[in-house]
Amino acid sequence: MFIGWLTCIPAVLLPHSLCRFTTANAPANRQMPIASVVMCKRKKKTTIFMNPKLIKVLRFVATGLMIPLVLTLLMTEIEPLIEFPSLLFNRFWGFLICYLYLVSYIIFLLTFKSFKKVSKWIILGIGIPATFFVIFSMLTQYAKIYYQPHYDRYVAYRNLNEPNEFIVVQDYVKWKPNKPAVDTVLINDYYLLRRVESIKSMNLKGTWVKLDEKGNQLDTIQIK
Repeated sequence: MFIGWLTCIPAVLLPHSLCRFTTANAPANRQMPIASVVMCKRKKKTTIFMNPKLIKVLRFVATGLMIPLVLTLLMTEIEPLIEFPSLLFNRFWGFLICYLYLVSYIIFLLTFKSFKKVSKWIILGIGIPATFFVIFSMLTQYAKIYYQPHYDRYVAYRNLNEPNEFIVVQDYVKWKPNKPAVDTVLINDYYLLRRVESIKSMNLKGTWVKLDEKGNQLDTIQIK
């Protein structure tokens, strides 16, 4: 019995022996090594507009381009009759703020993904209608629709009590009949800007000096 037990030991240890000999035909149930599969994430395409530093610079530039338009709208809301003294500069300024707005809005669209959800809704909800309005405004200016430029002919009256207040005779062309016309307006001159309004007798007070087209004094009128 003891000998039989000893003969069983090699049989038990044989499958686990590191020194056993292999045969030509491997066992059918032998486990093959499992190959490990490494999954790699696909790299996202990066563009120049995904650079955080560049996005900050573009936002700063776009905001700066918006400032002239915002100031113009604010000034117009406070004082609708305000304008620049030069007729050509008034028209140039109208085109300039429209172009600056369009460039600014394009920059905001290029960096659209970097904004938060609320900002995206503001850009789309306010920006799209404003863009259509700006384009329409540029087209009307270019086609000179409702465009009736007033040219200062001469100063007819000058207020002695308010040196910056004048009554000016202006020439202009009505855009519908395309015929010349004359208008007399009250101008408050603030050097870089001026306020233009139609004359109302109740607003004319003080001592006024009447002038001819050459600037010669003709008469003095006292209005109380």
